[in-house]
Order: sequence, then C-alpha cells, then structure tokens
Amino acid sequence: YTATKLGIGICKATGLNSIVFLDTETGSDFLIPMIRSKGLETFQVKSRSFTDLLQVINECEQNNMGVLIIDSITHEWFGKGGCLEIHNSLGGRYTDWSKVTPRHNSFIDKIIQAKTHIITTVRSKQ
Repeated sequence: YTATKLGIGICKATGLNSIVFLDTETGSDFLIPMIRSKGLETFQVKSRSFTDLLQVINECEQNNMGVLIIDSITHEWFGKGGCLEIHNSLGGRYTDWSKVTPRHNSFIDKIIQAKTHIITTVRSKQ
C-alpha cells in the first residue's frame, strides 16, 4: 500500500503517467485499481525469477515507464533460485560467496542505476 502511494506521488510530482507493478508475492495486485483510479496507466508482471526482474527493469527503462514497484525483492535472496539457494547448491562454504555475491551486486546496481523510479518492498525476518 505504501509503495503504491509513493508511486502515485512520484508520478504526480514528475508528470509521469505509468506504474509497472512486478508482483512476486502473488496477491498484492489488489492495489492496481487504486493506481488506475488516479488516471495512471498500469502494467502488471507476476514472476519470482531473477532473470525476469532484470528484464522488467530493462523494459521499463526502454519504454520510459514512470515508476516500477517490485513487491518484493525478498525472493532474489531467499526464494527459489535466490542467492541463498545458489550458495547452498555450491556447497555452502564461505568461499562459495565469491560466485554468488556478483549476481546479487549486479541486481542492486541495476536498481540503483536505473533511469526508472524503482520502489521495492522486502520481508523482514523476525
């Protein structure tokens, strides 16, 4: 909800008119009508794939999309095919992080350097 409100605010403040909603949580898309009620164009993608995350960011940049909301980036770290699973599949040794860390860093760099406004959510571990 908060990410959606921020996205709407960014669009209004900058004159942008589109929000892309990347739903990895399967069910948080109930917010899309709220976005549309503000007269903004919405696009929805459902995926937990690391490759899809990068592809969606690239497509948002290429198509000058205003805001990308990724709900959530938790799966890049904890999910199926995420960094922890890859690390464990390599043996789970400390030295195996040298193979996993560049992938994670490229994801974070992609978000930081994107030309599209990106809002991410993440689950916290209690």
